[in-house]
Amino acid sequence: MHKLKTKSKKIVSLVPQEERSYSFNRQGRYQDERYLNNYQQSLYHRALYGLNTFSEKVLATMHPAKKHKIYKNYIYTKDVLNIWKQEIIVDKTNGFMKAFFPKSSFVTDLIENYSEPDLKFKCNVSLESLGVTKEQIIDKLIEKKILPENFFELKED
Repeated sequence: MHKLKTKSKKIVSLVPQEERSYSFNRQGRYQDERYLNNYQQSLYHRALYGLNTFSEKVLATMHPAKKHKIYKNYIYTKDVLNIWKQEIIVDKTNGFMKAFFPKSSFVTDLIENYSEPDLKFKCNVSLESLGVTKEQIIDKLIEKKILPENFFELKED
């Protein structure tokens, strides 16, 4: 695979999208070789990190209504991802419990009565530790209408 560095130090992949695979990043973790352009990255980071994406200088000049909209979207994104993490954990736990205790009425009752995510509970488990990729996060954010449906087709202006 060949990569080309441009003047803006943005890495452009020369491999067609269908042939891209996973590689190791500097920390030895897998990373998706599908690159997002700067506009897509900014939308993704704005949804995930809210106002923390912007410098103090930019925040000082930003209209309060825009700040409020970004903040509301960020809070909604956090809630969506928190519920999703709980759903993943519940699914994995229920599968484990059913596999090891298939005839237990206690486990059956536990699964039936406590398999819903708790909206008040803050799940501190990282999406990475649950095996969730950046692309899956983006797909979830598109599904919940946080990112636009044409997110992967968006171009820089």
